[in-house]
Amino acid sequence: MTFKIICCDGGGIRGLLTAKLIEDLDKKFHIIKRTNGFAGTSTGGLLALGMAHGVPISKIVDLYKKEGANIFKVHSLLQNKYKTGICDFPVPKLTQELDRQFQIQITKKTSRIAGISTEGISSQDITLSKMVGRYRNDGIQHFGSNEISLQNISRARGFSAQNDEPLGRPGLMGARYYSSNLKTILQKLFSDAQLSSSRCFIAINAAQLWNENNQSWLPCTFSNLPENPFRNISMVDAAMATSAAPTYFPPYRIQVNSTDFGYFVDGGVFANNPSMTALTEALSLKGISGPTDIRMLSVGTGDMSNGVSSINFDYCAPPLSWGVNCWLWPLRWGNKDEIPPAALLMLIFETTAKMAELQTAKILGKNYLRANFTLSKPFDIDDWKHIEILEAEVDKYLQTPDWERICNQVKRLWI
Repeated sequence: MTFKIICCDGGGIRGLLTAKLIEDLDKKFHIIKRTNGFAGTSTGGLLALGMAHGVPISKIVDLYKKEGANIFKVHSLLQNKYKTGICDFPVPKLTQELDRQFQIQITKKTSRIAGISTEGISSQDITLSKMVGRYRNDGIQHFGSNEISLQNISRARGFSAQNDEPLGRPGLMGARYYSSNLKTILQKLFSDAQLSSSRCFIAINAAQLWNENNQSWLPCTFSNLPENPFRNISMVDAAMATSAAPTYFPPYRIQVNSTDFGYFVDGGVFANNPSMTALTEALSLKGISGPTDIRMLSVGTGDMSNGVSSINFDYCAPPLSWGVNCWLWPLRWGNKDEIPPAALLMLIFETTAKMAELQTAKILGKNYLRANFTLSKPFDIDDWKHIEILEAEVDKYLQTPDWERICNQVKRLWI
């Protein structure tokens, strides 16, 4: 028996890259209808579910191009006022308080703040106040300069009274984006379809924040295998859970009838490349005698030059001095902007993805094919504003000898 699986990495808006590569392969070889199973994490989970559900790949490509601004809609505290009679608190006062807290850190004999060294900054004509303002002004840009309720600020770790959505900014006061727009899009795609209704094998990753049996959080793979406890959840729930990236989107709660599975976050925290989890699930399928029966195409979302160099710390502190402020700093920074937002989260996503690639390649050998390429510049997972540049990079890659090599290997494995 030969069992073919397409696996799609996580990567936010860079899922456009994955979708376009698959679209090109499907035009040439009709690989989607020849595939037995689909696996994905985060944005790759949305892709996998879409293909398993029969959504045309061209439609999925269009969704990335047209709906990015709606999916990554920044919270506005002004949209969620509490009618409590508590006095209003102007945004300028909030930013003044942020500045004051930063200055307190400076006076505590700290030479660095938020990973930015005060030493040598003057030589670059960059003042500390400008760096503080970078974060502060970004907040004003999204929150506006009108007055907001003090309770809104104090409850920004919680939820709005109107739509149960968290408020705030990544790394500051809560999840950055509303998830309601994404859910609306997914409901139009999948309606009330369940994982168990698919004729294709499905494997989607998400991290459960509390598992009653284990009395702890737990990595989970949603599949439609008979013994999987999540086989009857909806495709919408699976897609929302796998894409709930911490600090970007709020955790997602799954409830099916009387069963409350609790809250989930993005499966990228343990399997941003779903190859290994897909392989593990598929090996329990009837008719599969072992790894030699499996053919796998793993499609990435683009490699980037993210990392922390051991040299040139003119514009950032060396990692030896990093604390929460640096590891979870919500903006791209560094000498060459090589340190991504929420660096700790991206470190987990990208290193676990690479490990899964190496492990699966060891097990499957020539029956494992990885399709990915290095991007010319960083594209953060929410960078929808540069979607046209990303698409142009993909189109350019499709004309390269490396892509021709991938196509020949896909033809060998799939046809």
